[in-house]
Amino acid sequence: MEYILLGLFFIILFVFSYYFKLSYVFFSIILAVIFGIIYMFFLRNYFDLNVFYNIKNNFSFFYENVFIFLFFYLGLGYNFNKIYKILLKSISPSLLDLINLIVPFLLFFAIFRDFFIAFIFSLIIYPSSTAIIVKKLENYKLLFSKQADFLLGVLLFEDIVLILALSFISTKKFALSYFLIGIILFFITILFLNKIFNKYKKNIELILDSDLGIFLIFGILLFTTWLFYQVFYLPYFISSFVLGLSLGEYLADKIRLKIDVFKDLALSSFMFLFFFDSILNQKEISFLFNEYLVLILAIILLFLKLLTTYIGAKNFGVSKKNLFNVSFLSLIRGEFSIVAVSFIPKYFLLALVIVIFTNLLATLFFYLFYNPKTELSINK
Repeated sequence: MEYILLGLFFIILFVFSYYFKLSYVFFSIILAVIFGIIYMFFLRNYFDLNVFYNIKNNFSFFYENVFIFLFFYLGLGYNFNKIYKILLKSISPSLLDLINLIVPFLLFFAIFRDFFIAFIFSLIIYPSSTAIIVKKLENYKLLFSKQADFLLGVLLFEDIVLILALSFISTKKFALSYFLIGIILFFITILFLNKIFNKYKKNIELILDSDLGIFLIFGILLFTTWLFYQVFYLPYFISSFVLGLSLGEYLADKIRLKIDVFKDLALSSFMFLFFFDSILNQKEISFLFNEYLVLILAIILLFLKLLTTYIGAKNFGVSKKNLFNVSFLSLIRGEFSIVAVSFIPKYFLLALVIVIFTNLLATLFFYLFYNPKTELSINK
């Protein structure tokens, strides 16, 4: 039965993502909500929950390694020189964007008097969804526009801040000597891999073109990130990203092709399983304060994002007619908000509402006000 349901999930995900141009990240969450509600109200007495947990166990490899795939893939899109140039160009609006991390943290800390809760809640609100926004830019023919230059610069800065923040809170225990040794050995490993990939680039290119290429990439990725995480407490958020940056200097496109399918499969299955599991266990949900107050504050804080993006884009040189386009695109939350809430799953409702609300609001705005022909002429 579990494989029938799993097949049905992927078919529905394909149909809506392909024909309706919806991000698979967003629609995986929507499917989890729909399936969860249907089960809770109509199928609870007919299907054993073991069916779901069998699916979760079968996907444990993807579920446990999704963040490694995600941040490694993210790192492959850049190299150290490219990151420097992008950040230098967009540093002013990116620093302004930090308001959307600092203000929520201070507000939630004042309410809860709990550093960890306030920090996680601010991380749920702060980062825009790189995957969904890039997909939107492609759909709206804006990928090579001034708007995209601005958004990708700010998104990169947000990604780096998020990686550092998640690395800080995910360190399983802190032993300074082990941690420092781990950092030194990790960078020695990176230098060694760079030397090997540079020296034997043609040979490695042939390997990546063959069926054996996937074993090489998976071996390096999983062995390196988990070794330094379990032995030296180096968080895999940052190690997988830096590893992607380093290997991205050589044959990034070929490496990306090898891991692309696994990243998509891991991310979609994680989004579905995480939210479906959270809905099934909804009796355990209990906000520290008033859940409606938290949701209202979070939504209000999202409009602060609109304001800071509008100001930042204007100073960046985005045309006046496109300022609202950029602002509403930057509002979209997705995979990174889910990464943050995974540290405190009982508050999944906050991330769920924020992700759905921001995606629907941005989609509605573009449906009502976006004119592709006008925008294309402006961006030429």
